[in-house]
Amino acid sequence: MSNTLTGIFETLVIPAAVEAAESLKYTKAALGGIFWDYQSTEGHIGQTLNVNVPVVNQGDTSDIGSGPLQLSDTDHQTVAIVIASHPSVSFVIKSWDQVRTPAQLRELYMQPKLESLLRYNNALLTSQFNATNFNVYSWTPTGTNEINRTDLASAWALLANAGVPVYQRQHMQLLTNPTCYSSMFADTSFYQALVVGETAAELIQQQALVVPQLNMTVKFDQQMTTLSTGKQPALAFHRYAVAGLCVIPPSNKGVGPIEETYIRPVAEAPNFVVQVQAQYDIKEQGTIIHMHNMCGYKIVRPEMGVYGHTA
Repeated sequence: MSNTLTGIFETLVIPAAVEAAESLKYTKAALGGIFWDYQSTEGHIGQTLNVNVPVVNQGDTSDIGSGPLQLSDTDHQTVAIVIASHPSVSFVIKSWDQVRTPAQLRELYMQPKLESLLRYNNALLTSQFNATNFNVYSWTPTGTNEINRTDLASAWALLANAGVPVYQRQHMQLLTNPTCYSSMFADTSFYQALVVGETAAELIQQQALVVPQLNMTVKFDQQMTTLSTGKQPALAFHRYAVAGLCVIPPSNKGVGPIEETYIRPVAEAPNFVVQVQAQYDIKEQGTIIHMHNMCGYKIVRPEMGVYGHTA
């Protein structure tokens, strides 16, 4: 095992340059856009949490006039969320590296490894965004490599007709990739002040920020990748459509000379927990750092999302 560190320590590392040397980061918008509040009482790989989603049947209600009650059975669908994945990343910082490295460089070791762990989790999630899992509605945006206002309106109508709470802006989202997102920069219906207002026009033209459209927050995620057909994916959904379940790995403090802590690296997902472990290894002559989480992802309510791809 070795680190690719040759040559890094031949010159002084200027503290002000540490930020410029950080690794590239993805948005991981999918991780922050789903429902994280399903709780598990204990955590281990293979554990299943069953979520009961009630079913509405208008036929259960009748006009009884002066007659007796007409009883009906309760009904629900059971969706299983399985703690199926245990993403893990680890590396070693050699003793001589620690001596010759300024404090800031330690963060530069950990930051790209944590980014790797987050990308892995985000990819597990986005891999489930497809027409097979979101199979209630059929939605095909009409443009090439773009989502236009007509497309948004048709997705909104599908969700609204089904009874999805489309006016909950904090939960409604349109998720796509940078290619499709950037097409909105050149669409007059998104950037012209006379259509969207001066504030929205300034945000998209100066800061590349698309304001909420039809009450949906518009986000891009690099891991919503272009399909093999060359078409671009898009998902309009309510947060409750997709669930993430993350259990806290058990502590090993007291078992040996190991230090541990827990971090919550996704601001929009406070229940997404990563355990960080550190232990000196005499064989490796360095400190082994391990970061991991135990998780499961599931499309719980496909009727609350509309998946499609560009023409």
